[in-house]
Amino acid sequence: MMAHYLSRAMLYLKDVSKKYHGAGSYALDSISLNMKNGSVLGLAGLNGAGKTTAIKIAAGVLTASRGKVVIDGIDLSADRSAAIRNVGWVPENDTFDSHYSALDLMRYYCGLYGMASSEAKSRSEKLLERVGLGKNKRQRLNTYSLGMRKRFMVASALIADPRNLLLDESFNGLDPEGFRFLKNAVVDARNEGKSVLVSSHILSEMSDLADLVAIIYKGRVIKTLDRSEISRDGAKVIHVRVDRFDQRIIQELKEFGNVSVQNGLAVVFDPKIGENELEAVSRKLHKDGFIVLECKMVSERLEDQFFRIIEEFEGKSAVEGTQVN
Repeated sequence: MMAHYLSRAMLYLKDVSKKYHGAGSYALDSISLNMKNGSVLGLAGLNGAGKTTAIKIAAGVLTASRGKVVIDGIDLSADRSAAIRNVGWVPENDTFDSHYSALDLMRYYCGLYGMASSEAKSRSEKLLERVGLGKNKRQRLNTYSLGMRKRFMVASALIADPRNLLLDESFNGLDPEGFRFLKNAVVDARNEGKSVLVSSHILSEMSDLADLVAIIYKGRVIKTLDRSEISRDGAKVIHVRVDRFDQRIIQELKEFGNVSVQNGLAVVFDPKIGENELEAVSRKLHKDGFIVLECKMVSERLEDQFFRIIEEFEGKSAVEGTQVN
């Protein structure tokens, strides 16, 4: 099974868990992710869901409590130094010494990769030019704006030309110009055949960027959305509320599209009827003994979808917990 995944995945996490010392619960609970070459995997979750922990483990910064991390066929636990050479990590917050100029610090980083002085200078200048900092390369980093510092972090992550790029909440706080730069950098990396992992608590950031989005909640991946689901931002859905709920309503509404239910609200996706035909839904439910309290067509944003998935997961967990008890 592992060989099958490695034929497609550049970076693979299998049943990875992490429990911090002294913590009462796991920050990550048996998550599995695989990043494919030439694709973007989004990791979406609320603050504290486990996104940063997952990325730090993938980058080799943290050690998993259990599970396996494989990078380009190399088991991270078996040969960490060889594995992480193929990973470029852009953390949420920078930790570099900002009293240096961008060029000097970049040359120092290149030296850590074993580059000679002339090669380090050439590589540094090319990368700073690539991220739009060529004219500012001799400025101290403490004079840089947030967007410029993000650009420097991207350049730093690309020093070894890694085949895997990890970005942790990197879009946070960026102005439109910085947002466009970072988005283009991700697209360029994908077009170069790299595998890219982007984390965010804002699902709409990934609507036209990610090929897959894994939703993480309380340390667990609870759902993975494919491209067709991600690109459905603003799509029309039907909201239906009735006086009481039982399983029959799901069967009845399947005539009109795909059905999901949370907290007494039935949502019909990819509806087969238009807004002017909603009366057909009410008539069918009324015929089967339901009193229709609400039946309307709305545009569902990705954030609506995100929270609906979380609510569905919580609802299922509560039912399972009741059954166990």
